[in-house]
Amino acid sequence: MPKHIWSVICRKGSIDSETNLISLLDVLERIDVAIEKTEGVSELPKSGGILLPFEAELVSFFTCDPREESEVITEFLNPNGQILLAETHKLKVKAGDKRVRSKLKLSNLPVNKSGAYIFKVSIKDTSSNKALIVAEIPLDIEIIFK
Repeated sequence: MPKHIWSVICRKGSIDSETNLISLLDVLERIDVAIEKTEGVSELPKSGGILLPFEAELVSFFTCDPREESEVITEFLNPNGQILLAETHKLKVKAGDKRVRSKLKLSNLPVNKSGAYIFKVSIKDTSSNKALIVAEIPLDIEIIFK
């Protein structure tokens, strides 16, 4: 099973084509969202919340055996622990490599309250079909009505 080394939420993960080094641009820990108050509305809707326009990437780094097949499961949870988004993708390791990076592009996030949201990263071993949580990355989202 691959070994998770790190995961980071950032605006962009840029890989240099000559050196294969990655630069993590604008690492995110907190987002403040300003919402214009309209007449009679000073909180998010009780059902569903809003879709927050959010251009970012969740970049992860793993070491592994290229002969193994594994999947990465990423879930986005609200402060109550409810899963709002889930994405699964295979780790693709080139022959001869023992490490791999994974970049999950994010474009919109469902938000239903202020608080500590979590990106949960799990590795699923395809031979045993078991998933193991390897990281929980917090993202504080503060919704401010103006």
